[in-house]
Amino acid sequence: MKNKALISDIQHFSLGDGPGIRTTVFFKGCNLSCLWCHNPESISSGPELLFFERLCSRCSRCALICPCHQIVEGRHLFRREKCVSCGKCAQFCPSGALKLYGKSMSAEDIMEEILQDEEFYFQSGGGVTLSGGEPLLQAEFCALLAQECQKRGIPVIIDTAGSLSYAQFEKVLPFITGVYLDLKGDSSQKMLEQTGAKLELILDNLSRLIKDKIDVTVRIPVIPGYNDTPQSAVKSAQYIKAYGPAPVNLIPFHRLGSQKYAAMGTNYAYSQIPPLAPDRLEQLLKIYTNAGLEAEIMK
Repeated sequence: MKNKALISDIQHFSLGDGPGIRTTVFFKGCNLSCLWCHNPESISSGPELLFFERLCSRCSRCALICPCHQIVEGRHLFRREKCVSCGKCAQFCPSGALKLYGKSMSAEDIMEEILQDEEFYFQSGGGVTLSGGEPLLQAEFCALLAQECQKRGIPVIIDTAGSLSYAQFEKVLPFITGVYLDLKGDSSQKMLEQTGAKLELILDNLSRLIKDKIDVTVRIPVIPGYNDTPQSAVKSAQYIKAYGPAPVNLIPFHRLGSQKYAAMGTNYAYSQIPPLAPDRLEQLLKIYTNAGLEAEIMK
């Protein structure tokens, strides 16, 4: 069993990753490649240095530490192709313009962070969410961490895309209180092309989780031009009823990850796509509720 995991970030006081006040642990590495991903820094399975140019004060401290950085005529030039993501420059960046995503952490390291907010979990009905990336790519470590939380009475939710073997779920199920399972589309071919996910595998995992009496919520990212039609909602609702049933969270598309793509030096395919109008989301919500499913739009 691995005693360390690669962690992209730890977010305290999270309100969107489950009930109550939560600490969300973002595992680094994902087996999918969703074009709209709002956590692109979590996709790669290795450390990654992001440069947020708008935060840079041109203080030159990074240039004194690493030759990948230069301040030329008031501009910060970052030779990204030479960077090995050691993170030394980020340690000395006073403005937060340089940030390393991907830190090797032990369960003890992470528990120290989690326990900082312990009283808030109990007061609010919150807990810990293991997210990503794809946390179940590091399932053994997830199990170890969840077990430590369980010993302290801290509820744990796994937030997963679910496109992997059920054996990975079985490693964590004894120690968690619930699963958020993404359903990223209604067409096998389209989903595979745009995300790399396997619809049949996800639905089979949903069915097995329900049979194992696991508290499952299906989360559907509603993406403009991809799965935002009534026809798509009808098919998704049919799948969830047939393989579940389970409650549904509709996750509206947003562009909050745009700055991360820029900081990674990559293009964002959805940078010019506007969010869906609220009335459109309500229309889709009614399709799920009319199908007899408990459903809500997440804020």
